[in-house]
Amino acid sequence: MGHRGERRSLTSTPNLPIEGWGVGPPSPRLPLNEVHVWGTTVASKLDVLSRLATTLSGEERARAGRFRDQHARVTFVVGRAALRSILARYLGRDPARVPLARARGGKPFLSGHAAPQFNLAHSGDLVLCAVSGVGEVGIDVEHVRRSLDVELLIRHVLSEQEQHQVASVPAADRARVFLRYWTGKEAILKASGAGLSLPLDALEPLGSTDRSPVSDLPVGPDYVASLAIGSTGFALQRWRWEPEPRMHRPTLARDDAPTALASEWLGPEPT
Repeated sequence: MGHRGERRSLTSTPNLPIEGWGVGPPSPRLPLNEVHVWGTTVASKLDVLSRLATTLSGEERARAGRFRDQHARVTFVVGRAALRSILARYLGRDPARVPLARARGGKPFLSGHAAPQFNLAHSGDLVLCAVSGVGEVGIDVEHVRRSLDVELLIRHVLSEQEQHQVASVPAADRARVFLRYWTGKEAILKASGAGLSLPLDALEPLGSTDRSPVSDLPVGPDYVASLAIGSTGFALQRWRWEPEPRMHRPTLARDDAPTALASEWLGPEPT
């Protein structure tokens, strides 16, 4: 969900629950009944940004360079580097050699590999990656912002029944309730590969179908996250992603990281 007109800074969100998640293993096993959710923050990775970028493909670096917004550009780099690093651990290969491809609808997949299934989401300072041994998976996260115009948005993305549900809670809670619906629906669409090509208000109200069960992911008071799985009865593991040790040697000063990155290899700001 976009937040037009807001200045977004590369600052960390304090006290996120993922800070208490254990660091993920270097060679995780993925049983057929498990889903693994990895979390990281963008601001905590600025010191190693240029090294993370070396794991991206040329096409991914070109995509990053086309972002007009600096925060979006850096978030894309961190998110893709995290995704490559995480998948590399399951595949037992170098992150730069993970064979990522995009389906017609834009959903990334592993070329030449039927498993694992995975999905990536980010908002604000938070990046989440779901890896599934159960089947198709979708994940979505949204930063809860005071400027969110819930009254306008619910008319466009919620069913009539869901609109009544949002209206029935105290005004202070409506943004979170609305985003619970939003992230749940978007997670379902991402699991199916449809993205936002289908209108959210056309989906059945959450809970009215078990086609893609949705689970809430607690990620703190400032974020709402949902996970959609095409199966029931799975076990959930949650880990914090940290770059491989060779990525931890600082290569850019924190304050200069975004600017240096843009001029060093992403190119100048698009005009």
